Amino acid sequence: METDILIVVSIIIVILVIRKLREKNGLYETYHSNGNLEEWGHWEKNIQVGTQKLFYENGQVMLEQPWENGEVHGLSKLYHENGQLSREENYENGKMKTKKCWDKNGKEIECQ
Repeated sequence: METDILIVVSIIIVILVIRKLREKNGLYETYHSNGNLEEWGHWEKNIQVGTQKLFYENGQVMLEQPWENGEVHGLSKLYHENGQLSREENYENGKMKTKKCWDKNGKEIECQ
C-alpha cells in the first residue's frame, strides 16, 4: 500500500516538473531552418505579454503585435515581405477596433 502511494506521488511530481519545464516564461525565440529569427516575444507564466514579432525567412519583420494579459491590445502591424507596411489593426482587449491596408507598393487599399 505504501509502495503504491509512493509510486503515485512520484508520478505526480514528474508530471508537475514536466509542466514547469514546458512553461513559457520570459523571452521566447524560434528560428527558421536558415538560422534567421522566426518569432520573438515575451511570456509570463504561459501568458503572452509585451510585443510579439514574427519574421520572414529573409529577416524582414512580418508582424509586430502588442499583447497585454494574453490578449492583443494596441496597434498591430503586418508587413509585406519587401518591408512595406501591409496592414494596421488597432485592438482593445483582444477585439479589433480599426484597420487600414496597403498593397506592396504602399498604396492604401480596401482591407479584405
